[in-house]
Amino acid sequence: MEKKKIQHIFNGSTMLEIPYFQRSYVWDEENWRRFLDDFREICISKKEYFMGTYIMKQKPTPSGSRFGDLRLVIDGQQRFTTLILFFLVLSLKNDKYEKDFRNLFFNRQDDIVLSHNHTDKPIFDLLVKNEALTDTQKKEYANNNLYKAYLYFQNNIKPEDYDVDDLLRYVYFIPIDLEANDDEQQIFDTINSLGVRLTTAELLKNALYSNNELDLFKETWEECFEKDQTEKDFWDTIVGSRDKHSNIDSFLFAYINIYEDKDIRYKSLFNTYKEYLGPTLNNPSMKKAFIKDLVSYAKIYRQFIDPDIQTRVLSSNMNSIDRLNIVFFGLDTTTLLPYCLYVLKEAEPDQAEKIFGYLETYIVRRMLCHYWTKNYNKKFKTLLTNKVLTIDALRQNIMDGADTEDKMPTDLDLEKSITYDHTNAQAKGILYLLETGLREPGQDSTTVLSLDSYDLEHIMPKDWKTYWPLQTDTQEARDNRAYHIGLLGNKTLLAKGLNKSIKNRDFATKKTGISNNLGYNRYAVGLKTFDFASYNEWNESTIESRLDEIIEKIKIVWPYGNAR
Repeated sequence: MEKKKIQHIFNGSTMLEIPYFQRSYVWDEENWRRFLDDFREICISKKEYFMGTYIMKQKPTPSGSRFGDLRLVIDGQQRFTTLILFFLVLSLKNDKYEKDFRNLFFNRQDDIVLSHNHTDKPIFDLLVKNEALTDTQKKEYANNNLYKAYLYFQNNIKPEDYDVDDLLRYVYFIPIDLEANDDEQQIFDTINSLGVRLTTAELLKNALYSNNELDLFKETWEECFEKDQTEKDFWDTIVGSRDKHSNIDSFLFAYINIYEDKDIRYKSLFNTYKEYLGPTLNNPSMKKAFIKDLVSYAKIYRQFIDPDIQTRVLSSNMNSIDRLNIVFFGLDTTTLLPYCLYVLKEAEPDQAEKIFGYLETYIVRRMLCHYWTKNYNKKFKTLLTNKVLTIDALRQNIMDGADTEDKMPTDLDLEKSITYDHTNAQAKGILYLLETGLREPGQDSTTVLSLDSYDLEHIMPKDWKTYWPLQTDTQEARDNRAYHIGLLGNKTLLAKGLNKSIKNRDFATKKTGISNNLGYNRYAVGLKTFDFASYNEWNESTIESRLDEIIEKIKIVWPYGNAR
């Protein structure tokens, strides 16, 4: 195992370059405090200290270059930056800036051996060159994390606690060096599994823009994805309940699926882009056309796709992309997102609304019947390949598969297959879409809440033995009860989960509650999917009756072979 000391990494002959459009320096006070504590302990213990691995990638050296060796810093930006700022401040406090700092971190051409990204480069260069900042510059960089780190070290480094020779002797890294043609995507996957947040977006923007295209970057990528903190927060938000990805990677995955007719995986997403772009990266006009198209789709995603839909009130019962957002993120079915983005961009608005209503019907009916989803990717790719932009074309495409495993379930299919148990997340999402689909805005005495505001309740509880005795306690009766408890007819939305003291009680108690522990008469009132007041008892028979009622409501909200 090769060990690299600080002086071997910053050796004067190698120029280290953080990708120009890489994310900014993000370490904060907690990181800086731990850094100082660890370095203080090194100087006390006189023992070796492992600062982790770093990853660099060989960069072709242009003829006439001032540097013999150029390397991109794939992973290590935060630690290298902090290390340099630490030695900078320590050397200034020791009045050894030239001896301890410039001799270590500058080369013979008098250049700092770490070139920073475009956001942090101006302040970084000013600091490491020990130039006095003007009041205007101090104000300009007041919120810059790199400058904050410098100020923190100024206020917290006690020179007597740190010995430069000890730090150079004991601190080491383990290098991972990539050749120019090595696959950094695979390396990134490994990094991500260890908790480092590096996105496909960061790789892609550095592939799209060169250092002399800052204006193009600002006009396109930065304006779209990084204009202000609100935009950054939206695109950095982690989405998905099973496979979690940043919002921007979710968009990039959807976008490339619009154009590439092949199976794409998140773990190879950047490589898919590299293969798709190919010579485009070296053709300025083609590259600008790609960037323009990418940004246009990103704006549509930003306007219409809402990963936070579960926290918002779904006020419309009409066909809409808002209701499909519940399907995407509430029912965890994002496979149709690329096709929906395409429809939003290319279809007439009236056709788009009908298409969205039809897709909602198709997905929910299939989910109710527990039909397989394994062919969804192929199915929706076909819609993109065939440029399906009208409701008639979509209906024909779906109905042509009426006798296949991709079919739209008929009413008879629904009546036969809805008896299967659904997960709580599925049942909650389906009942929510059904509830909102049955309502007429402004005409109901109670208002609908957001999906996250509701809990899913089993009316006959899973823990039924104490308060729900069987007339005949046989294995057959117990199996029959377990079956009925899992039916959609035994599940309801509640505006607030029942208190544990009444959650498993008999039906009458669950309706009225006990003292301050309120029941259905408070938390289920006004629901169109559960008219609890019309039931005097609750058993296997009434569960089946309510299931029949739900099926009739389903036929209204999601009519077979049609959009509402």
